[in-house]
Amino acid sequence: MYTGRTLIDKRDSFMETLEELQKILNDAPDGATHYDVDEDYCIEDSFCFSRGYWQPMGATVAMRSLADIHRIVDLMTFIGSVELESACVEMERNELLGKI
Repeated sequence: MYTGRTLIDKRDSFMETLEELQKILNDAPDGATHYDVDEDYCIEDSFCFSRGYWQPMGATVAMRSLADIHRIVDLMTFIGSVELESACVEMERNELLGKI
């Protein structure tokens, strides 16, 4: 639930690592559709899961869709695999050039 913090106060915490984003998804209770600035899980415009149970939603400053977070995780994973593949190709290329 809202604790008086604003998105500006928490701006840096919205730059989670891949592991942190994955944890948000893994920890989401059944039925949750959003994650708010106070680190509560919510059902859009309805209830928030806070202190171990669902309660009516109060005022929230910012919420993010869990579907959007899932897509970000997918894209970060894909980018990581492309970067790894690119690094392997570069390493192989350098090895071949070293043999010439």
